[in-house]
Amino acid sequence: MELSRKVKEHADRAIALDPELAPAYHARGVWHREVAGLGRITRLIVRTVYGGLPEASLERALDDFRKSIELDDQISDRVELGSVYWARNEREKAREQWRKALDMPRVLHLDRMQQQKAEQMLANTDD
Repeated sequence: MELSRKVKEHADRAIALDPELAPAYHARGVWHREVAGLGRITRLIVRTVYGGLPEASLERALDDFRKSIELDDQISDRVELGSVYWARNEREKAREQWRKALDMPRVLHLDRMQQQKAEQMLANTDD
């Protein structure tokens, strides 16, 4: 949990220093998605043992991934944005982002893995 706090702090600091740094928005978006997705029991344990975590929300995750895409559209941003939409029960928006991720050219070494994740998400979410 201490590392989680540090991820958020460093992402916030990076954005304060350079508001055009897309990877910082991506990192903070992941942080918001993960923390917002913690269950009640886990939150209670974290509050009791670690004193809690900063406030997180799926809405903030959406904002961060959208900003990262605006600055430097990457496959991983689209996959993560789709995951946030899915968590918000916005199924078609999620699928749209995963399809976009599959249509993008691979640039980074991890893009193949991210596209495979998008394929799996689409295959596992067909109605």
